[in-house]
Amino acid sequence: MRKGNEMPIFHDIPQEFYRCKDGTYSDHARRGACNWHGGLESPEPIERCQTGPHGQDTGVFLVPLDDLHTNEEWFQNRAQAFSTRSVENIVNAYLDGKFQWAQFDPITAWHNPADGRLYIISGHSRTEAFRRLCAMGASVDGRSFCEIPTKIVRGISLEEAQRLAMESNTLATPETDIERARYYRRMREQGVPESQIKADAKRMEGRNA
Repeated sequence: MRKGNEMPIFHDIPQEFYRCKDGTYSDHARRGACNWHGGLESPEPIERCQTGPHGQDTGVFLVPLDDLHTNEEWFQNRAQAFSTRSVENIVNAYLDGKFQWAQFDPITAWHNPADGRLYIISGHSRTEAFRRLCAMGASVDGRSFCEIPTKIVRGISLEEAQRLAMESNTLATPETDIERARYYRRMREQGVPESQIKADAKRMEGRNA
């Protein structure tokens, strides 16, 4: 059982996701799925991206870029919408012939039960890089960049998704002092205990935090 402001442990990896006709998603195809979204686009689930080394489910799906939504007020702790350096690193890896799907870290998206949409929690820069490569018509090993490997998180509230987003983005490309300060301020605004904030700061910034 989860207590207080502890983050949930995501044991519930969705087995399947189904695309609705308006670009939203359902985690089941039973009667009534996508009723408010034009119905199911297909009775078949969206494509999985990969499995683990021993065949286990990793919960990674291939999601069309057009189906991913951003809400910077909810899920982006940075002053900029994405890191130009991170975008250029991915694009240059492709141009130099060094991009490998097996080494790509999937983005994370939250399935909002209120509207059925997928919102990017972590991976704004990776998504921007894929948008640019998709526009170029780029592909590697027969797979285009118009779909992106995505871990989909479901079954948590907006507040929990925001906490996950703040942690994920803080641990990604190094942030400025102002961005880190914004992260801790938002934690306080969400009612996270000061002891938890200090513990997070020590874990993410070192013993001198």
